Amino acid sequence: MSMCGIAGYCHFNKAPLDPHILLKMKNALSVRGPDDSGVYQDDSVGLVHTRLSIIDIQSGPQPITNEDESICVILNGEIYNFQELREDLWNKGHTFRTLTDTEVLVHGYEEYGISFIEQLNGMFAAAIWDQKKKEFFLFRDRSGIKPLYVSECRGGLIFGSEMKALLQHPDIQIAIQPEAVLSYLSFRYAIGEQTFFQGIQTLPPGVILKIDETGMTKEAYWQYPFPSDGIDRGERYYQKGLFELLQDSVQKQMMSDVPVGAFLSGGVDSTSIVALMSKYANENIHCFSTSFEEEGFSEESYAKLAAEQYNVKLHSHRMSEEEYFQLLPEVVKRRDHPLSIPHEVAFYHMSREAKKHVTVVLCGEGADELFAGYGRVFRSPSDWRKILWLQKNRKLSSILSKVLFEPSFQQQVHQFIHLDGEMEHYKKRYAWFTDSEKEQLLGQQAHSIDSADSHMNKLIAQCFKEMEGASYENKLLYLFQQIHLPNLLDRLDMMTMSHGLEARVPFLDHRIIQFVNEMPFKYKLPYKGLPSRVQAFFQSSLKTSEVQDIPKYMLKKTMEQTVDKRILYRRKMGFPVPVYHWMNKRMEEIEEKLLDQQSFATQLFQKEPLEQFLRHHSNQKNKNGADQKVWMLYNLELWHDHYIKGARLPLQTSH
Repeated sequence: MSMCGIAGYCHFNKAPLDPHILLKMKNALSVRGPDDSGVYQDDSVGLVHTRLSIIDIQSGPQPITNEDESICVILNGEIYNFQELREDLWNKGHTFRTLTDTEVLVHGYEEYGISFIEQLNGMFAAAIWDQKKKEFFLFRDRSGIKPLYVSECRGGLIFGSEMKALLQHPDIQIAIQPEAVLSYLSFRYAIGEQTFFQGIQTLPPGVILKIDETGMTKEAYWQYPFPSDGIDRGERYYQKGLFELLQDSVQKQMMSDVPVGAFLSGGVDSTSIVALMSKYANENIHCFSTSFEEEGFSEESYAKLAAEQYNVKLHSHRMSEEEYFQLLPEVVKRRDHPLSIPHEVAFYHMSREAKKHVTVVLCGEGADELFAGYGRVFRSPSDWRKILWLQKNRKLSSILSKVLFEPSFQQQVHQFIHLDGEMEHYKKRYAWFTDSEKEQLLGQQAHSIDSADSHMNKLIAQCFKEMEGASYENKLLYLFQQIHLPNLLDRLDMMTMSHGLEARVPFLDHRIIQFVNEMPFKYKLPYKGLPSRVQAFFQSSLKTSEVQDIPKYMLKKTMEQTVDKRILYRRKMGFPVPVYHWMNKRMEEIEEKLLDQQSFATQLFQKEPLEQFLRHHSNQKNKNGADQKVWMLYNLELWHDHYIKGARLPLQTSH
């Protein structure tokens, strides 16, 4: 096994690419694979690989070929079931020169063709070049745990684990994708295949891209199963099945020839992973957590509680404001696009500290999107149903709202009473910058960018169409699995691989995804009882969450015999960062940067509305995410400074 970076190109009927460009692409990925590197090039294809060795450390360099060198493979990731697949291929007469999972791809392709990837259990982004057939394949794992970016040029394709590799290619014109900026203002990231660079896209999860002399095609080999309330097999069935799958996934993902640790916040997800790891570990597990000095922004006591219960070595760190802002520009440079969540800086630092002790960490990513862990999000359909009821009684809606509902929900009624359908409610409810704010800041260009034909709006509409007939709750689960989760996984990969640290995510074993998405919603976010359901009717979901209901109910019930109930049933904190406390003290410095005549913000936004926005939000005391919005604009500026103003400047990182 080898976590790493891959990059390259494929084009037919063209002169081979300058080898120096391939070398620059490889060097751009050097932090991902500090242990080894390799290059393959022929008339049609160029492949580069940088290696972080995990299994078969001595004999697993890439690219790797079959015996006659007609098939060449590069892999970023891990195939957790490669030993079973290797045995099957061995029995069919294939011989192996290494003990790596990458060579299994070579012989699996020889035996079964590209459909072999449907047998893989793992996280991976890979390329296969079949020189005899003149066929080239790129593909990603089912959830998109490992990143892969592509761009069409020179009559072919270039690709890489990070956009930094693609930016080394002379055919890439460094220009901002305006729709991605709008998507960022709405959802904090560029959703779907779009990136912040024009002409560069992500290869979607679960997709095979094929190039031959006739052209290029994309085909999905796996899709997220739709969350469903169809068949109810009962609580005991789901508890038993989930526990068995989680045990098997954790055990598989602990396989390594180098030290394995875990990120441990003391929350349900990470503690569940560490609890299961402790059953299979031969020695004390090193675990890592980060908190903040400000009161109310530390989960350290729960992390310590879990560490004591499972006898693991906890490395905890309290990050200061000074340390955070000192690291922020460096993290933006590593991320390829603006940061989306304030805690990414803490993730970056935690990864650097973890690398001093281990090479692999297991993480709890994915549980929230599978088990409805964002209570305020996945309970919000109840708000929409109340608004629909008021729409049917429009003449009395104002009176009914005041009589029946708390003031917090009355505000929602005022905002959303005129909306037409669940999709509009979703887009308005979850947008960070409101439509009014975007229109004021962007001026006339807001409407041209935010059209029904924009990538963002088309993708959201597609998800709603695919889930037509399902409950609003299940539609939200599907949306967050399709749109939100890939951003979290990209964040995890970039923050860990910046330090040569491999992050694995046991909850996203595709067998667990299949099992949980077939589980009725009532086992994910149930009310605590009939009185709670009745009381919730009069409240906003913002007040109902975790007071009247139980997010991630089935995961918590499944782990009750293993995890302390003080951890299982505490309120979710979600890795909070005291951004408001810090941004408020730095507003003068931030305003100066954003309002500078040469800034990207003054080029993108209307200057007077921008000035008003900043000065208004600096006095909002975290109202409506004011601190997060200013933080987002600041990150956008830092990203522009490095990637657009300083186009193709060499990346510098401190270790």
